[in-house]
Amino acid sequence: MSELQPGIVAFLFTDIEGSTRLWEADPEAMSASLSRHDAMLHGVIAEAGGRVFKTAGDAFCAIFPSAASAVTAAVAAQRAFTAEKWASAIPLRVRVAIHAGHAESRDGDYFGPSLNRVARLLSTAHGGQIVLSRSAHELLRGLLPAGMALRDLGEYTLKDLQLPERIFQIIAPGLQEVFPPLKTPDRLLRNLPRPATAIIGREEAVQAARTLLGMTRAGEADAPREPERLLQPARLLTLTGPGGTGKTRLALHLAQELGVELDDGAVFVPLASVTDAGLAPAAVAAALDLAESSGESPRKVVFEQLRDRRLLLILDNFEQIMGAAAFVADLLEACPRIQIIATSRERLNVRGEQELALPPLALPMPEISDASGMPRPMTPERVRCSPAVQLFVARARAVAPDLDVTDENAETLAQICVRLDGLPLAIELAAARARLLPPRSLLDRLEHRLDLLSRGARDLPARQRTMRDTIAWSYDLLEPEEQALFARLAVFVGGATIDAAAAIARIDSEAGAQLDIDLLESLAEKSLIRLFDDRVEPRLLMFQTIRDFALERLAESPEREAIARAHAVFFLALAENAEPRLVGREQTVWLARLDRDKANLRAAIAWLREQGELELALRLAGALWKFWWLRGDMGEGRTVLEGLLRDAGDIDLAIRAKALNGAGVLAESQGDWETAARLHEESLEISRRSGDLLGVAWSLNNLGVVAINQGDFDRATELLEENLAVAEQADDAASIATALNDLGMIALSQGDLQRSVSLRTRSLALVRALGDDSQTARILNNLGVSAIEFGELTRAQDLFAESLALHRGVGDRQGIASTLNNLAEVTGALGDSDSAMELFLESHMLAMEGSNRLYAAIAFEGLARLTLNSGDLPSARTRYSDALRLYCSVDDLPGMSSCLAGLAQTEIGSERFHQAAALLGAFTAIGIDDDTIRLSNVADAERSARAVLGDEVFDISWQLGHEMPMSEVVERVASSALYLDVTAAR
Repeated sequence: MSELQPGIVAFLFTDIEGSTRLWEADPEAMSASLSRHDAMLHGVIAEAGGRVFKTAGDAFCAIFPSAASAVTAAVAAQRAFTAEKWASAIPLRVRVAIHAGHAESRDGDYFGPSLNRVARLLSTAHGGQIVLSRSAHELLRGLLPAGMALRDLGEYTLKDLQLPERIFQIIAPGLQEVFPPLKTPDRLLRNLPRPATAIIGREEAVQAARTLLGMTRAGEADAPREPERLLQPARLLTLTGPGGTGKTRLALHLAQELGVELDDGAVFVPLASVTDAGLAPAAVAAALDLAESSGESPRKVVFEQLRDRRLLLILDNFEQIMGAAAFVADLLEACPRIQIIATSRERLNVRGEQELALPPLALPMPEISDASGMPRPMTPERVRCSPAVQLFVARARAVAPDLDVTDENAETLAQICVRLDGLPLAIELAAARARLLPPRSLLDRLEHRLDLLSRGARDLPARQRTMRDTIAWSYDLLEPEEQALFARLAVFVGGATIDAAAAIARIDSEAGAQLDIDLLESLAEKSLIRLFDDRVEPRLLMFQTIRDFALERLAESPEREAIARAHAVFFLALAENAEPRLVGREQTVWLARLDRDKANLRAAIAWLREQGELELALRLAGALWKFWWLRGDMGEGRTVLEGLLRDAGDIDLAIRAKALNGAGVLAESQGDWETAARLHEESLEISRRSGDLLGVAWSLNNLGVVAINQGDFDRATELLEENLAVAEQADDAASIATALNDLGMIALSQGDLQRSVSLRTRSLALVRALGDDSQTARILNNLGVSAIEFGELTRAQDLFAESLALHRGVGDRQGIASTLNNLAEVTGALGDSDSAMELFLESHMLAMEGSNRLYAAIAFEGLARLTLNSGDLPSARTRYSDALRLYCSVDDLPGMSSCLAGLAQTEIGSERFHQAAALLGAFTAIGIDDDTIRLSNVADAERSARAVLGDEVFDISWQLGHEMPMSEVVERVASSALYLDVTAAR
């Protein structure tokens, strides 16, 4: 494995359980043991065909060409560790995790979702244990060495991951089999308020703070860490975050936990009422209950009393006395044994400071159905797992004791917490309304969040009794120019790039206003906005509750209309700049940019429409039609474009023609051929009148595609040949190439393979010359299909492989998935079933990630067919069942028929003849000829079932399946309930 591997590979991560404790106990012995550990791991990984691509501390990250080779290395390592006589008194206990997934590489390293998942998987394990993900388990079917087995440990939600993971454990001779489930007296605490309620949902923040302060619990397992994280314990830890994130509450919890572990406890210093930085020493002295000696300053008293003490000092609400940061720095230098936790909207910017930005509470994450690729309804069990919901329910029960998460309210409670951004204070204020407002009514009223989130508990500080007051506390501390920029930024929906923010800062042209980056960073430091780099370009975000407050300030501003116009103009320019780049090498980058600003683009169109500026609105929407089409948002695009076309009066004809063209493509993508033809005809008429040759060419092409889909090949040929002639007259290579490719589609449908290949070969030469890798990949894929029709399987395999490489280069995941399916088919036909199964599995994973249920169904059906041929009937049945559900979700009749026929074959092989007969009845009800779906064993299955059951019983079972609604067939197949119904009918 000398090169980074594309596609599906296996990742193996390891680390040593409790390594911090071992280093502390005997550093010299631990150093020797770690050297031996490293040598053993390098050896077994290399011997199994893997490669270590990263080490961090005692953690190893390795990659393998297959899950089986990763398991071989893991088992060998654990056996070696068990047999080793370690230099340290305490044996090393190593945990191992294996995950199979898509490998994304850059600069000699791997990154992406697969690495995140294996790291989180590792954090669940115990020393001596080997755990695997669902995808690794899937690849191991039938490949485990004799004596080994996989134990299903269940499904778990892992930190930061949207989808749950099913975790398995390797059972092998010589390895420990049984493990615990997957993962103090009070001391003096001075001036420390005792919260009336328990902290909820901050376990990760507590552990992060402990780690940064060097106070992890003994025996605690550490996740793989980068070397730079192995630093000296922080002397100053600043908890930052916007108002309402629970910084003070977390600081109090840490004081209670950590204070009992320090010789001199913890002290809480409230600073909310202190507005003069010079009074900070006096506030600390008062919290420490230090009497001032005559003539001695509070600063001197504090320094003298804390010089030799081992103590945790909590400085709460530091943001309004930032001038006291120098005092904190001096205090740390003069008192080497103290540690400080400060809560603040921004950093203190003191040397040696460590920041812990406190995020909102984790929100309920939807579960994606393996079968349909769509989110399942939120179950009470899943919603209860969310810390945000846990907090809401716990606080609401104070006024509504019977409140619980139920089937009826689970989705509503989840949405309440989402609408509140997971901000703890907002959730607590909303929960206080539960006495009078049931969840549904509460959610409906959250359109006016700041009005609803008022009247908090009387024992809260005044600034926290309403959410508006909490945000106003931060707003009032801003300088006037910061307040102005904060209000302007509210115009953005779902965040914005730095360039977009700069555009709204330039509306005051007389003063030559520009975006002051320092102002933007200041707002971020004060936790009123968030800045992050999403690997495309830097962006800023506001929590929705904070944006609501900013919108109120914007509504009061005399410049509100100018800001909205600047916003619309910026996103019109973005869309028009992106439009020509949505093909070719830049396609992926520009699609991603438009994805990130989809909400802003919608808002810009809506504002222009509200202002009656329909021409500009249509110009913006017309520039976006290809984006909507490529992203599958046909419904949204059609609604916007057709509505604007209907309402727009006398507008520029070129703008109208482009919008008509886009609306027509979206209509044909939804199968509305009549509307599509009407729209394209009008666009064609405008383009002919204005002499726009390129517009004429594309309208003719679109009309030709509509005719192909309606089966009118004569008219399609006429339109596309005119399209080709006009495109050649306009000398537009892209339009020429498209016409040739579509004419090739007609030739293939009519059985003229030679002409089809000739036309598409010419098209291929043109798109190669244009450097359009995406179109090149699609045409290569089409040529591969033609090669199969010629019986040239090896050539087809080469064409699909080249297409796949180009799709990977562009980053077109759905193109990758489609080509993988074709490549898998031909690879299986050439006799390499194992490789074909791996290709189908990768296609399924990518299609599910992109919510393309058709491609996912094709992939799973291919897996099922190969599994059936291998004799693994139970696995084949499961895969056919999953594929059937996916095909039903997209109403693909040939796919449904193919799966039902395949399921019938599995039931014949399993000697469940009643079920086979019922499935054959359902197959016949669809009315698809089995020849069209490449199945030759349907008649054999029927003969086998009739021979065993007899004609009378077979016909009863067949009739049952024939008359059953397909939705019911799908559910009964999934639950294995067909047998009971068949016997009852008998």
